[in-house]
This record gives sequence, structure tokens and C-alpha cells, in this order.
Amino acid sequence: MPPDRPRPSYYDDLELSLEEAQKLLTRGCADRRSAFHTPAFASVDQYGHPQARTVVMRGADHTSRTLRIHTDVRSGKVLDLAGNQRAAMLFYDEGAKLQLRISGPAAFLSTGPAVEQAWDGSRPMSRLCYSAATAPGSIISAPGTQRVTDTLSDVEARQNFGIVLLKIERIEWLYLAAQGHRRAAWSWTENGWQGEWLQP
Repeated sequence: MPPDRPRPSYYDDLELSLEEAQKLLTRGCADRRSAFHTPAFASVDQYGHPQARTVVMRGADHTSRTLRIHTDVRSGKVLDLAGNQRAAMLFYDEGAKLQLRISGPAAFLSTGPAVEQAWDGSRPMSRLCYSAATAPGSIISAPGTQRVTDTLSDVEARQNFGIVLLKIERIEWLYLAAQGHRRAAWSWTENGWQGEWLQP
């Protein structure tokens, strides 16, 4: 950040920094151009190894403290969460020079009102992701070998669709600035969010 650029209102304010983080998460769900639209989602596999992949933000509910992504029920992350619900998401906006690290337990759902609502709200192009007869990550003979006859119907594709809800327990914030970086963290307690400044 150039020295003459005005400091944002949240620069030295914990409460405003948390509000800004929540605004960015909300925007990431609605705006495909937002850097927060495609964060990294990390889980732990059955061997105890960390696994990270880029996902698409689909929902952020700050009242229930949940972030929502969509997934194929046959994907590796579903298997990971069956054995260990601890998960994390990493967001970075290069233009804003702002990073968020969010962690908490993540639950996989394939049935229920929330899943049906998510499926009904999905665009036809998005639904195609779940129409492959073979599971994501399966070994294939060569790229592009899937045939039209291997594509599942919309009803069948729905059976491959699920959502992951990450319950936010901790948020870590890092704002990069020429005048001095700002790092903070908030943890959820029975009294709500408790924040503290950290050494950048």
C-alpha cells in the first residue's frame, strides 16, 4: 500500500475488522469476481495427511456462523470429513492485501431442506459437475474418454450432490499495509466473538 493511501476505517479497530471480514465472505458468495469466491478448503484424510483444494463459496450465514460449499458425495473431502470433521478455509484478496484463515468442524449433508434448496438454486451448468458416471478422482484411460452415454440424468446427478457446512469457531485476519501490517484473531465463546490483536 502506498504511504499516501488513506488507512481503512478498520485498520486499528477489532470490531470493524471483524465486520469487514464478514462483508467479504458475504460478497464472496454473490460475486464471482470476488477473490473470496474461490477459497481453499482443507481437511485431514484417513492417513492424517492434510488435503487442500480450491472450492466455490456458496453461502455465508453469520448468525449461525456457517460457510457453505457444494460437493460431489463421491469426492475425497467427504471421505475425509467422515473420519475427521476438523477443517479450515483460506481466503486471500491480492488487491485488498487481506488474508482470512477460518477453522471449525465441518459437516457433510446429502439430504434435508438445506440440500434441496441448494440443488434447486444451482444453475444447469453447475449441475453438470455431478452428472459424471465415474467418481471424481477415478483413474481413467485418457482425458476426454467419457461418452455421452456415461452422463447421468438430472435425477441421478442429484444423488451425487451434497453440501458441506463449516461451523466457524476461529477467524484469523491479516491485513498487509506499508504503514504496518495488522493481524488479529477472533474465537467464538459463550459470550460471542472474542478478539485480540496478534503480532503480524
